[in-house]
Amino acid sequence: MSGLYGTLELGQRAVQTQRQGIELTGHNIANVDNPAYARQRLDVTTGPATIGADGFRSAGVTSDRVRQIRNQLLDTNIQEERSLTSFLEAKRDLLASSRAELGPTLLADLAGSGTETVSGLAKEMNALFLKFQDLANDPASPTHRKELLNQARNLANTFNDADQRLNQINQQIDQDLAAQAAEANSLLGEIANLNQSIETAENRSASPANDLRDRRTDKLEKLSQLTALQTAESANGVMTVLLNGEVMVEGGNALGAFEIAPNAAGNLTAALVTENGQFAVTLGRLAGPTEARDEVLVPLQQQLNDLANQLIDEVNQVHQNGFDLEGNTGQDFFQGNGAATIEVNSDLIENPGRVQAAAEANAPGDNRVLQELSRLSEVNHPALANLTFSERLTTVVGDFATAINEAETRLEDQVAIQDLLLRERNAVSGVSIDEEMTHLVKYQNAFEASARLVSVIDEMLQTVVNLGR
Repeated sequence: MSGLYGTLELGQRAVQTQRQGIELTGHNIANVDNPAYARQRLDVTTGPATIGADGFRSAGVTSDRVRQIRNQLLDTNIQEERSLTSFLEAKRDLLASSRAELGPTLLADLAGSGTETVSGLAKEMNALFLKFQDLANDPASPTHRKELLNQARNLANTFNDADQRLNQINQQIDQDLAAQAAEANSLLGEIANLNQSIETAENRSASPANDLRDRRTDKLEKLSQLTALQTAESANGVMTVLLNGEVMVEGGNALGAFEIAPNAAGNLTAALVTENGQFAVTLGRLAGPTEARDEVLVPLQQQLNDLANQLIDEVNQVHQNGFDLEGNTGQDFFQGNGAATIEVNSDLIENPGRVQAAAEANAPGDNRVLQELSRLSEVNHPALANLTFSERLTTVVGDFATAINEAETRLEDQVAIQDLLLRERNAVSGVSIDEEMTHLVKYQNAFEASARLVSVIDEMLQTVVNLGR
């Protein structure tokens, strides 16, 4: 038996243990809306018993440890899925913003389905060939000549605008990459510092540094949104963070940094740079926009350049063989190279009479060159996949729209997978107010009972003391 003093100590340990339980329950409740928090539980055990002269002495209860309720496999899977989700989300977002940016020049062509209200390249290109035909009906008309040149300028300006908008999108990608690389490097430093803090705290205490571990998990998941990563935890709680086997963080040190550099095509991409070399980032927000750019926007820009160059070459080839109202020949209709610089010959703008409409000199009523120019809209061009100008543009715009739809579909499927894992983790690690209130009542009742035990023993000791007087 423990005796009165032993029983008093037993009651005091019980009060202390229940107080710890109440404090921990309050900590859980306070973090109910913290998505980075994993609920904690107080593990208790029977206190160390002793054997004295009067027999076996019970020690009551004592706290063993504060245990964090986490499933490490779920955390790892969520980090992997966040990398893929963020990659697809960044890719989708870039394509969606590009759709909005290019809408006035490209996507209206697809959405309008050829109606008169459609704006963009398709309308302007079709209108150019119609203006060639209008002028063919009255080759000497100054009004029709001006209208033709105005329409040609509209088409050239639309090409210029599309190319400029694509360049602006590329510039925005470069700026975003630099900001995200800086964010990733900051997270590497924070994870390294948390590693050091966790190791120091747990070396000084027998209990795990659960709150610090929560913060580290949160930083890891934020980093996983920027790039793919792998983790390995040592026995002392230190986390090693890797990218495709290359160490980014080890202990309290960040061993690499993310940098932005041109790829083989001259476009900026993100890479992890360590003393072992440079390693490409293939997932996360650091990779999604660059893949969208390289797989969708760069080919789109090249296709527009090809289309503009083919239009320049074929119109000029026919126009050069014609004669203007003064009998001159050999003039180009378009100038420039590609969508960025295509423009109408300034000499024609200044003097519309120099449009070379006739097939022979001094024949103002001859419209054979104009007829040939108008028929270019019906020709299948080998350089354009054996399609007409209009058909090729429709294909280009359709491919762009398809890429956007595919990105949205992939993201929807991926978000469903990630949400499922997050729900599973919340069921394991999340704080339930109902459950915590049940624990609070349990600890409160146990605390009051333990306190009552201490009070009773104190009264008994007072009686014993008074007996000796």
